[in-house]
Amino acid sequence: MKQPNRKRKLNMDSKERLDQDGCLEQAEEEKKPKDSTTPLSHVPSAAAQGAWSWEWYLKEQKAVAAPVELFSKDQSFPEHENGFQIGMRLEGVDPRHPSVFCVLSVAEVCGYRLRLHFDGYL
Repeated sequence: MKQPNRKRKLNMDSKERLDQDGCLEQAEEEKKPKDSTTPLSHVPSAAAQGAWSWEWYLKEQKAVAAPVELFSKDQSFPEHENGFQIGMRLEGVDPRHPSVFCVLSVAEVCGYRLRLHFDGYL
């Protein structure tokens, strides 16, 4: 169901104006960012700059990295990939009905992460 187009009133002190198509358009001075930051269109992409690295980021931001001691062992990434492959089957609990067990298929493997598909999900 399509909602009707709603028109917006223009105030006399508004810096918006109608373009040729009758659409609202902001005045040029309002299109510019209000602070002195560089617009995103002028920021070079990561591909143009090369690979992104923490060292470069910390140096650019004049920041100091948090000490490794602040991170617990369970927050670190596993050092090896899991042994699952696409198409393998698992048994898992239905998240909506915890008393029901379902057959799951491995749909995607990305490092230590798995994307699982519920086979025959109701």
